Amino acid sequence: MRIVIVEDSPLLRDNLVRLLAAHPELCVVGSAAGEDDAFALIEAQRPDTVLLDLSLSEGSGIGLLRRVRATPGLAPRVVVLSSRSADPWEAVCREAGADVFLDKAEDTKVLLAQLASWMPPLPLDEPRRCRRLRQLQVLDTRPEPALDAIARLAARIAEVPVGVISLVDSHRQWFKARVGTEMQTTSRTVSLCAHALVGEGLFEVEDATADPRFADNPLVRGEPGVRFYAGMPLVMPGGEAVGTLCVLDTRPRRLGATAREALAVLARSVTDELELRQRVGELEEEVARRHEAEARIMQLATRDALTGLPNRAALMDRLHQGVRSAQRSGNLLGVLFLDLDRFKWINDTLGHDLGDALLQEMALRLSRAVRESDTVARLGGDEFAIVLGDLWQVADAEAVAAKVVDIVTRPLEVRGHALRVGGSVGVAVYPFQAHDEESLLRHADLAMYHAKESGGNRHQLFSEHMNARAVERMTVESELRAAIAAGLLELHYQPQLCLEDRSLAGMEALVRWRHPRLGLLAPGRFVPLAEDCGLIWELGL
Repeated sequence: MRIVIVEDSPLLRDNLVRLLAAHPELCVVGSAAGEDDAFALIEAQRPDTVLLDLSLSEGSGIGLLRRVRATPGLAPRVVVLSSRSADPWEAVCREAGADVFLDKAEDTKVLLAQLASWMPPLPLDEPRRCRRLRQLQVLDTRPEPALDAIARLAARIAEVPVGVISLVDSHRQWFKARVGTEMQTTSRTVSLCAHALVGEGLFEVEDATADPRFADNPLVRGEPGVRFYAGMPLVMPGGEAVGTLCVLDTRPRRLGATAREALAVLARSVTDELELRQRVGELEEEVARRHEAEARIMQLATRDALTGLPNRAALMDRLHQGVRSAQRSGNLLGVLFLDLDRFKWINDTLGHDLGDALLQEMALRLSRAVRESDTVARLGGDEFAIVLGDLWQVADAEAVAAKVVDIVTRPLEVRGHALRVGGSVGVAVYPFQAHDEESLLRHADLAMYHAKESGGNRHQLFSEHMNARAVERMTVESELRAAIAAGLLELHYQPQLCLEDRSLAGMEALVRWRHPRLGLLAPGRFVPLAEDCGLIWELGL
C-alpha cells in the first residue's frame, strides 16, 4: 500500500513513519506539513491511502480533503487522524469525503488494523508465486502481438470495452497487454486482480459500487470508474497464479456461460504463451552462453594469456592467409622474428612478476610500432613475431626491423625499475626466402640467431648459407651426443713448465673429440655448441 502522510508535527510524523516502516507491505511515498504541499504530493504520487491531520501549518486538513475529492483521477482512501473531539468533526470530515476518522489518542493497532483491512488477501503460496513470476522475465517488457490479440479477443467476447492481461507482483499489478485503457500499472492494494489470485476459477464482481470490499476502492470511486470486473487466474503448470486475464466495464453486468468458458480457454492460452516465452528466452540465453564460451575458448586457443597478443597458433593461421594473399596479389609478405636480449637475467634477478610486466610493456610498444593490418604475436618466453603484409620490396621489411630494434633498445621503466633490454631481429620475406608459412617463420628464426651471434641489437635478413649452417649445427649436435654416449671424447695432457729452470710445474687437461669423419677436433669446435644445447655438464666441464 502506497501511503502519503500529511502531518505538521515533525515528532508525530516521524512516529508514523517508524510505525509503518515495520510493515513491508505499507510504503510511505512522501509526507507534507501544509495543504498546498500535500496536494501537490498527492497529485504527483497518486497514493492508495492518505493519513491526514486536520490541523496543518498552512491551510487545513478539511480544505485539502475537499480539494482531493474534487479533483478527477484522485480517489485515495483517506484516514483522518485528529486530536479533536469526534463530535462534530467526524461528521464534517465524512461529509468532505473521509473514509475513516480516528482519534490520535487511540492505540496504533487500530490504525494498522484499518490499513490491513484494505489490503487484498495473499495466496498461501505467495513467495513461490512471486518467484515464478520473476522467473518468467516478463515484467516491464515490450508489448507482444500474441498477448495483445488475446486481450482484445477477451474484451470482444465479453462485450466490454476493457481487456487486460495483468501480472500481480509483490507490490503492484502490471499490465502486459491491454485494450481500452491507458493504465499500465497500479498498486496491488487497489487491484481487483489480487483478489482473483486466491480463488479457483473465474472471479466476478457484477457491481463493484455495491460490493463492500470495493465500494471505496480508488479504481471504483475514481478513474477509471470500474463497476464490472471478471478475472480468470493465470495458473502456471506448477500451480502458481501469476496474474489474471480480466475484462472490465464502467457499467454493471454479468458474464454469460459462453463468455466464461471463453475466458478460461483464453487464460490457458496466455499461460501457454508465457511458458513458451520463458522456454524461448532460456534457449536464447543458453545459446548466448555457449557463444560466449566458444568465444572464450577461441580466445584461449588463439591468444597469449599474458599479453593478449595472438599466440603461435594464431600466427600460423595469419601466415597461411598472408601467403595465400601474396600469391594472389603478387605483393611480398614479411616476417620478423624478435628475441629479447638480457630478458632472462632481468626475469631471474628481479622476479617473474616484473618480467611479466616487461613483456606486457614490450607487447604494447610493438603493437604501436606497426600498421593495424600487421600482426604482432608472442611465441613464448621472450620471443615475438611480426607479420607484415602487402610489402613492395624487401627493404620495407628491413626498415620495420630496424625500427623494432630501435624500439626494444630504448630504456623503459617498469614498476619503479629503470630497465634497458636489447633485441635481435631476423627477417624473412616471401617468396624470396621461403615458399610456405612454416619455412618463412623458421628462416626468420635462423636469421635472428645469426643477428644474436653477431653481437645482438641488430636485424639480419635470411640467406641460404644460414640454413646450411643450421643443418650443420644440428648434425654436429647429434654427433656430439652420440660421441659422449660412446666415450669418443679424450683427455690430452699438456705439461706446464717453469720458465726459470724449465722444470715441470703442472699439467693442463684438454678435451678432444675424435670425430670419425673430421678427425681430432679441438675444444673450440664443439664446446660452444655444448654450452648452447645443454651438454656442457655431460662433458664434465
